[in-house]
Amino acid sequence: MIINNYTKVEVVEEASIISTQKKYNFTPLKSTSIDPNSTTTTGRRSFSTRSSSNILINPTIPEAEEMLSFSIQKKEVLDDIVSKKSYLQPPKPKDLETTSIQKIMDSGELGSIHWIKGSITSIPENQQFWYMACSHCKKKTQETYGSSFTCLNCNKLDIAVPRCVINVEITDSTTSIHATLFEDEAQKIFSCTGEHIMNTPMKENYDQLKIWMKNCQDKIFLFCIKVQEHQSGQRRAIIITSQKNE
Repeated sequence: MIINNYTKVEVVEEASIISTQKKYNFTPLKSTSIDPNSTTTTGRRSFSTRSSSNILINPTIPEAEEMLSFSIQKKEVLDDIVSKKSYLQPPKPKDLETTSIQKIMDSGELGSIHWIKGSITSIPENQQFWYMACSHCKKKTQETYGSSFTCLNCNKLDIAVPRCVINVEITDSTTSIHATLFEDEAQKIFSCTGEHIMNTPMKENYDQLKIWMKNCQDKIFLFCIKVQEHQSGQRRAIIITSQKNE
């Protein structure tokens, strides 16, 4: 849930909550009527507050007491989830949950999240393979490597760092789609970093392409992608995460 600067957070006194307890109607999240395509990059639903939203801290009501009791009983499990940050990773799909690339090209809604199964079949040469970015929000900047600056996107004082950005073509049994992968996935698939590519002569980077393609031969990956629109009007993909199909 996103809390903005208009959100009202109220600490409720026990006496007042007793007198107004009946006005709270609790609805299970799974029963809420939400657009199934309205998801975060992890493939899960996201909520945000409005200027009229109120958040009650530790209200003395049965539902809150039940949740507190649950969190105490499951403390070790919850601490483990937080430490591993497993909640940030999209769940691995079953075979029936993957989507064909052809279906995405024909009817995939912009911004929707899908798992696809395919191979990297092409890496175009006419690209830079890296860009200078804010170390906090990862957005592009014109600052020089290592310089400290206030990011115009996140308004934080951060350092400019190089990040991988590699355009590839992913193919499955139905068709192909152009996709973009960034630093984390570049390290995972190609074992390279933005800093390494930045410091490598362009000719050597082109030679590296042959090695990347050779390493990808006959390998099937599961890609979690977010659908975007190419300048040509066709669908393209941003790769959120990937893993080898075991």
